[in-house]
Amino acid sequence: MLANHSYSLFREHQLENLVRVRDDYTLYLEENYKTVNGTELMDKYRRQHPDSAKIIGERFEE
Repeated sequence: MLANHSYSLFREHQLENLVRVRDDYTLYLEENYKTVNGTELMDKYRRQHPDSAKIIGERFEE
């Protein structure tokens, strides 16, 4: 039973790291996109998907 718990904790840690890396890469892509193309398309997405944009914004403010 302890082995299952340890493995679950290990997998949870891997998932947390994966999500963190994905979020860092997404932020990098967003900044790069803004530099090259401006913010018009991203502003449009935020207007059309306010709930999703709010969740995304909260995640990057952590």
